[in-house]
Amino acid sequence: GVENVSIVEGGTIVTNGIRVTTDTALKVKLTTGYGYVKPVITNISDANIVASEVDAENNIWEITGFTTEFSFTAEAEPTDFAVRINTLSLDTNDVLTTDENSAMLLQNGSSLVGSKAKYLSVVNYVASVQTAGYVFYGWFTGVESAEGKITNYGTLVSEELAYDHTVLADISLTAIFKFTEVTI
Repeated sequence: GVENVSIVEGGTIVTNGIRVTTDTALKVKLTTGYGYVKPVITNISDANIVASEVDAENNIWEITGFTTEFSFTAEAEPTDFAVRINTLSLDTNDVLTTDENSAMLLQNGSSLVGSKAKYLSVVNYVASVQTAGYVFYGWFTGVESAEGKITNYGTLVSEELAYDHTVLADISLTAIFKFTEVTI
């Protein structure tokens, strides 16, 4: 979450924490790591001490009400990343068809509501063959199509009907189903 706490005003960093050089207010900047936003100060060791955000854009907090040593925790929320799902059904010539095969996104065993998931959470992509004659071909990212035909399959991510993905950034996966010719 929070990678760094730096002093803006009223103190200096020392080996075991912060040395406060004022008796009125200490200002600190909270720096988050990749995948985290909205840093906050929590778990202040003294109930008389107040921490308030004074500059949301720069993540600067002011701490007041201290008279002696105190401690606090700096935390941050995981970022919400976009997770998208698409389905494509193709005939034997890679032409898009209107056949209904399906795919869904799950998180913690339930349908994912919306199209966002938190950084480092796990989403489950699940494909289901609904139309006779089709087989699941795989989960792909970067699929391109033009004039009703696949022009670029992109990158194969998984050939499994169910694919678990740890969210590290925005992602859009496409479940591709292909019609197979049956010879009798």
